[in-house]
Amino acid sequence: MKSNPISQALILMGRAASAGFPISYEKTPKGFDARALLIMRAAQASMNTGTVGWLSENSPYGAEVAAYFGDLRANSAAAAAIGRALLTVVPFRRAIAASTSNATAWLEGEGKPIPLSSIALDRRVLTEQKVCALLVASNELVNVIGDMGNQFLESQLNKAAGVTLDAHFRDILIDSSVAGTASAGATAANAWADIKAALNAVFPSGNTARQGFWIAGTDVLIGASTLTDTTGANAFGGTVGVNGGTLAGLPIFPSSAWPSEHLTLIDGARVVGNLDDMGLAASTATAVEMSTAPVQDLTQGSGVALTSMFQAGSIAMKQILRCGFERASEAAIFEVVGVAW
Repeated sequence: MKSNPISQALILMGRAASAGFPISYEKTPKGFDARALLIMRAAQASMNTGTVGWLSENSPYGAEVAAYFGDLRANSAAAAAIGRALLTVVPFRRAIAASTSNATAWLEGEGKPIPLSSIALDRRVLTEQKVCALLVASNELVNVIGDMGNQFLESQLNKAAGVTLDAHFRDILIDSSVAGTASAGATAANAWADIKAALNAVFPSGNTARQGFWIAGTDVLIGASTLTDTTGANAFGGTVGVNGGTLAGLPIFPSSAWPSEHLTLIDGARVVGNLDDMGLAASTATAVEMSTAPVQDLTQGSGVALTSMFQAGSIAMKQILRCGFERASEAAIFEVVGVAW
């Protein structure tokens, strides 16, 4: 895995928090990128590390942020779709007009009337959300580990950010109005029947599929990559692998946040989104609910016992991503459930 200065800067911030005072490195620590040290110093100087805005593609560290988002695509289907321009990217908090039906055009005949072009627009505002990936590590792990340990922490932070981003992406796009359709069965013929049903539903006559893409869990991709037809040949011609590929000519992305036995087709032309700023934070002077499904809720005045990072000799490191997604139409999404092929 190639190291990224953004993730390395967060690890350095964790070391600084563990020491209990700002660390002033005379030179870049062994195994770290020189830009990671600069980002860490900027984070300490900003005194605003837990918020987004100071670390974006328009900041002095824009190249590193862009590279981080590039690395994030390996762990997030939503980030991969944005990176490949499959989603319609728009600014946050600005009124947008989302097309829910296509405009029409006509050839002009001599002396003939020109029909009106019809297009339906739905006014929406893309609201920003903060997606956080939180990792707790012991003081010893952060301070003693070598290059391999640093790469391990980086990979865990990136994976957590990718899964969290995809979970948010799914929560926004797929609600009760998007009813799942049961798979036709477990054979190759059934698989193609499922695919045809999805394509016909999302891309009816007149709609192009240039921004279409699929998302599935690893279980579906394993099944698709090993599925054979009645002759023993690969059902999809070898275009689908466990890490994605193409399915019926459209990209398919794996996601650890996707439910098992679910295959989802999305028309990115009718989904808007953005992923731009990020923030970093590390602290030993905080308390954390040590759970992958926390219930602590200050708005309700309820919760459970928290663990003090200082008392436990641990460090909490957090990545904050500013993102937003909005669906223009339920018809932009079709989901096959109970996939067994």
